[in-house]
Amino acid sequence: MNIKIICFIYVISALFLACRQNYVVICSNYTCLENNKNKPAVINGVLQEYSRNSRVNGKLFKFWKYEILLNDSVSIPIKDSNENYDKYLGKEVSIKGLIYYGIVAGEDDGISSNATGFRIEIDKIDGKK
Repeated sequence: MNIKIICFIYVISALFLACRQNYVVICSNYTCLENNKNKPAVINGVLQEYSRNSRVNGKLFKFWKYEILLNDSVSIPIKDSNENYDKYLGKEVSIKGLIYYGIVAGEDDGISSNATGFRIEIDKIDGKK
């Protein structure tokens, strides 16, 4: 076999394995998220509008637009992006992304107050049938 073909097959195989390994974790409950902090995963649940609001200087403020409701009735916020996911609201979805755990609101400057917790960072979202 030609060395170029062998190298091409090797590179394609390596890319396929790398992509497949990115999402080896599949979560649909909070315990799974806790056990897989800061790892790429597939997260299954129902997409809904973010339900918890805060008051900032007397005005109602939403930190996030969306959240995912897991099968144990825990909802996790989804990091805002320029994407509009309204067509998935109220539907079961499968999200490929990062289970981020860390500072989700505020700054890590040692002066400001901040909130630590989970959020999902979406790479791709698909509706379930």
